[in-house]
Amino acid sequence: MNQKPRPLLMSDINLIHELVFALAIEIDLHYDDEDLHALCNTFGTVEEGVRFLKDVGSEVHPDILQIVGRFHRHRN
Repeated sequence: MNQKPRPLLMSDINLIHELVFALAIEIDLHYDDEDLHALCNTFGTVEEGVRFLKDVGSEVHPDILQIVGRFHRHRN
């Protein structure tokens, strides 16, 4: 049985934002700059979340963008 996906709700967008924010904050708290290279796959997920949020017109918390920037500055 094929069901049409339901429309994206603001609560869905908020949930994605909170999940991406929580993941980024945990990374920021527990990883030193020189260890961030080990998280390439995880940062790929964070960046996908950021792209999604921007695509749906949602603002991205500045701390998320700062942590992604930190990753890009320190990866080898």
